[in-house]
Amino acid sequence: MSDEGRDEPVERVEYDEFAYFHENAAEFGLAFDGPPMVRRVSVEVEPGRHLSALRWADGSPELVLVHGGAQNAHTWDTVALALDRPLLAVDLGGHGHSDVARTEPTALSAPERHGLDLAVVIAALAPDAMAVVGMSLGGLSSIALAEQAPELVRRLVLVDVTPGVTGEKAKAILDFVSGPATFARFDDLLARTIEFNPTRTVESLRRGSCTTPSSRTTDRGCGATGVTATTTHSSTTLVASCPTRATAQCTNGCGRRSAPSRST
Repeated sequence: MSDEGRDEPVERVEYDEFAYFHENAAEFGLAFDGPPMVRRVSVEVEPGRHLSALRWADGSPELVLVHGGAQNAHTWDTVALALDRPLLAVDLGGHGHSDVARTEPTALSAPERHGLDLAVVIAALAPDAMAVVGMSLGGLSSIALAEQAPELVRRLVLVDVTPGVTGEKAKAILDFVSGPATFARFDDLLARTIEFNPTRTVESLRRGSCTTPSSRTTDRGCGATGVTATTTHSSTTLVASCPTRATAQCTNGCGRRSAPSRST
């Protein structure tokens, strides 16, 4: 936003979100003989509102993977490469390439509303999935899904979900996503991400922070200005990422897709 509160012009440059799978494979010692079969798909979950997902391999998805807050479907890239099976990784509402999160019914919690969306997506794209795997917010949303549409959840795997979520338990995550609304340079965003993720490699955090569906910049270099963070209905999502979104520009030490990056 400008000083007057108006939106500033935003340059949007296309990028290849699938260009860096080889880095995931190399970091974890996975065989990589070429780009995997993965494509982006979407489902209308309410009139005019869509959820996006990554569909891996041919055939009916065997697993549905649901990311945590301030993450997106690319959180599961390394898992998908390792398993090498038909999978569906979903962008929750307000995250990744999906539209804004569901706001109704207001009586429901955010995970319950995400559960309603997940039911529509899974029924359309992965009705025969053997299991739903949910991480953090995705785990809470998957628990809600299991109650709302048990026929779609044959098995449920929970990752990083505590028995009850309080501000104290979530403090580290809340501190991370409640940071500055804008960053002058991509390196500033990366430094904050490293600070809050001390056990992760710098390269994995660079990849995870380097692309997402929204960024604000007019610079064409990876040290661009105007990287922003936005607040969704369920969390604050750092929409910063490869500041230019152009694959040719991002190969200069920047990286690929994914949102802020607590896990990629």
